[in-house]
Amino acid sequence: ATLMALGICAFTYCCLQVLGGVVDRRNEQKSRSADERLKLLAEVLHGIKVVKANGWAPRFERCIQSVAAKESRHMLSKKRWMSLVLLATIEVVDVLAFAVTAVS
Repeated sequence: ATLMALGICAFTYCCLQVLGGVVDRRNEQKSRSADERLKLLAEVLHGIKVVKANGWAPRFERCIQSVAAKESRHMLSKKRWMSLVLLATIEVVDVLAFAVTAVS
């Protein structure tokens, strides 16, 4: 029973490592998008007089909105993967408890 439980733990650990890597990649993508958005906002704020004088506000607004939408997609993707990791962790505890109880 103990060996079976350890085998399940090892398999689960490997699966969660893979899922954790996916979550990390999603977090990096979200961070890159946030950095890009903040860079654009800083550029607009730094040159607000030029932007207003030349009528570039709508162009910058569209650009910032598209980057913010990309950032939101990355954040949502990260949340989905994180929920999958948490769900898998909860299910593994149940499976381990059942396996140990059934075998012993």
